[in-house]
Amino acid sequence: MIVIADGDIIANQVTRGTPEKLGIDKWTGQQFGNKEFLLNAVNYLLDDSGLLDIRSKTINLKMLDREKAYSERIFYQILNTLLPIFLLAVFGFVFNYVQKRKYT
Repeated sequence: MIVIADGDIIANQVTRGTPEKLGIDKWTGQQFGNKEFLLNAVNYLLDDSGLLDIRSKTINLKMLDREKAYSERIFYQILNTLLPIFLLAVFGFVFNYVQKRKYT
C-alpha cells in the first residue's frame, strides 16, 4: 500500500477550460514528476518489472490497403449495420420463446 498525504498529486490544473498535463504548474510552467511517480508506484504495486520495459516499446502500425477497403466497402457497411440488428432480433425471439416455455 502506498499512502500519499496530498490529494492534489493527481489533480490536473485547468487553463481556459482545458486541463494541463499532470504535474505542470500553470503559473510557473515548471514540470514536476507527478505522472512518472504515479506510474512507477502503480507498477511497483503490481510487482511486475516487465511493465517498465513495455512503456518504452514502440509499435509499428500496418497501413490499410485503400483499394481493397474501397472495393469491399458496401459489404462491411451492410455487415456492420444489419448483423447486430439480426443478432439482437434472434436473441430476442429465443429469449421470448424460452420465457414462454418456462412459465406456461
